[in-house]
Amino acid sequence: MGVRMEIVLYAPDEETGRIAARDAFDRIAEIEQVASTYRGNSELSRLVKRRNADAVVVSQDLFNLLEMSKQLHESTDGAFDCSVYKLVQAWRRAAEVKTLPEPLVFETLRRISRSDQFELDAETRSVKLKEGVAITLDGIAKGYAGDAALEVLKAHGISRALIDLSGDVVIGDPPPGEEAWSVSLDFGDPDVPTMRLALANCAVATSGDTEQFFEIDGVRYSHIIDPRTGMACTNRTAACVIAPTGALADALATAACVLGTAHAEQVLTQFDSVSARVRTLAPDHADEPEEVVVGEFMGAVDSDQP
Repeated sequence: MGVRMEIVLYAPDEETGRIAARDAFDRIAEIEQVASTYRGNSELSRLVKRRNADAVVVSQDLFNLLEMSKQLHESTDGAFDCSVYKLVQAWRRAAEVKTLPEPLVFETLRRISRSDQFELDAETRSVKLKEGVAITLDGIAKGYAGDAALEVLKAHGISRALIDLSGDVVIGDPPPGEEAWSVSLDFGDPDVPTMRLALANCAVATSGDTEQFFEIDGVRYSHIIDPRTGMACTNRTAACVIAPTGALADALATAACVLGTAHAEQVLTQFDSVSARVRTLAPDHADEPEEVVVGEFMGAVDSDQP
């Protein structure tokens, strides 16, 4: 996945811990081979490269990821969409050459970048892509991999664990003698101090353009695409989401950045046991940043910690 991963766990003995951690990392690697857009031989890449429109039977992991993505597209009012990969590629090229995509090309890509462009059949566990559609699971696969890794640890009898996939954190039972894990989060805004959250049996994910952005003609564009318009986001929004699963936290953090403070609360409150902090940074800090808090997120922050 091209990111640093870390597993912290409490096991009855060192050998059990080593075996469990190895199997958990193997499970993450298995999901990467299913969902990667960077590996040409991944299951997802092979699916997209097919030259016919016949339905294809896929692995349970790939079907799960596509099914969740399709459901999240509907429940986020289109702010999350896994079928925007060709738009992502177009914007990556734009970032390299410092020129906006050609209008005609852009409009063509926008029309085929919608989740209604592929069909799922749960009975046969098959997927049917319409011509030209390309999928990216980058907005959900890390969280899903964290969930799967935690299940592997639990199968080894280890429930006290924390899995960190470069900002997507999946958390099990707390350490012995503790009520929660202490998780530090950098919101990516110099005006917002590092937060410490006390968490257990949930997941937390952050998203934003603090590190991944580019400029064209003086306009700052995010690496995050708004599926509803096909445009790279310019709203300078960062989001932190706490959810029951890593997959949900991962996807909703991306969706919240697309929605911004004006609409994130309305969408995120539809999800049970989800809380979030969404902050839109003012350009050059000319005005006060806008912020919205969803659920009990602020109650989880230990503001007295350094």
